[in-house]
Amino acid sequence: MSEPLVKESISEEMVLKMIEAARKKAKEIGKAFVIAIVNEEGVLKGFLRMDNAPLISVQVAIDKAYTAAG
Repeated sequence: MSEPLVKESISEEMVLKMIEAARKKAKEIGKAFVIAIVNEEGVLKGFLRMDNAPLISVQVAIDKAYTAAG
């Protein structure tokens, strides 16, 4: 019998740390961003639209994160 495949992925703790780091940097430079984090397959794992971030940036951020995973 073969061993089961164990696949590591980005943890929820890491996603939260990444979102917080990005949010902090955005505040430092005085900008409002949309932050999207995807797993290795390009599936959305974490998301934040900061106050006053442009609505159109939502899909752009998700698409950019998906592209970066590929």
